[in-house]
Amino acid sequence: MLYRFLFAIGLLLPGITDLNAQFRFTALQGLPTAQSSARETLGEDASVVLIGAPGAFEFQSFNFSFDIDTGRSNAWGYVFHSKSSGELATYIVIRFLAYQAFELSTLPFPIPGNLTTELDTSGTYADSDNMAERLKTDTAFQNYQTDLPESLPQFVTFSQVIDPDSLQLPNGFPIDQGTWTISFTGGGDSTMTCFVASGTGEVFCRRIYGPPTSSPRTEEGVVASLRVAPNPARDHVLISLQGYSPAQLSSSRLVLINSIGQVVADLTESFRGNGNRQAELSVEGLPAGHYRSLLTGENFSEQIGVIVVQ
Repeated sequence: MLYRFLFAIGLLLPGITDLNAQFRFTALQGLPTAQSSARETLGEDASVVLIGAPGAFEFQSFNFSFDIDTGRSNAWGYVFHSKSSGELATYIVIRFLAYQAFELSTLPFPIPGNLTTELDTSGTYADSDNMAERLKTDTAFQNYQTDLPESLPQFVTFSQVIDPDSLQLPNGFPIDQGTWTISFTGGGDSTMTCFVASGTGEVFCRRIYGPPTSSPRTEEGVVASLRVAPNPARDHVLISLQGYSPAQLSSSRLVLINSIGQVVADLTESFRGNGNRQAELSVEGLPAGHYRSLLTGENFSEQIGVIVVQ
């Protein structure tokens, strides 16, 4: 469905080659258009429960991206919920001469389950431009950009925190207001997830270091690594490890994390049962989207992307 949508854009705009620069807008600027379409589909009680944008992707010379400096994107996704029917509807909004909403069966970023809480969009940092300005004041974010200036967000989402315990947020971080989640992957060797409270502006960034700087090496000098098969996965996925000795893995933990930093599966027991070499996971109950398999131990971490399709 997403590719059909992008193909339609290619037909509508044959003369435009710089869509990325000309048609960016903030998350809340596109909301009224999506809200109007949602009420036609779900009814007058349709309320927005999630807003998000993919970090960057390219299709037929068009670059759809979120600009972390300005907080603007040229494609925003919106999820709406109807209390009366219990149904969800998803839309993507773009801006040509005017804002236009397209209903989709899915969005180009994972959508958490149990989305029923209406987003409060009145907070100081509820719009994406203000969120971006607040994020740039955080020291951890500044250090990350200094180390990896070319790194772009994978996903940017705004919703109520569904499972705060799985996010391991610091004590005192407000979870009673909408929270922005910004997920980065930097060149395969560093990943960071940042959270920004939309009302009060608290910021927390968690950075995960991986190879090559902190990974043990095999006797042949090859960096140890995780592997996933099949990938994309529809039913089951096998995550295997090469390059570590059992002694190095005695206190390790293997988990699956979604795009907003939530632990959706703990594979440690399966990993232990297979001699710290592999773990098998059923993905049938997981929403389609991008995930990360993360192995952590004493003084090292390994991670690999996992794509789930339905």
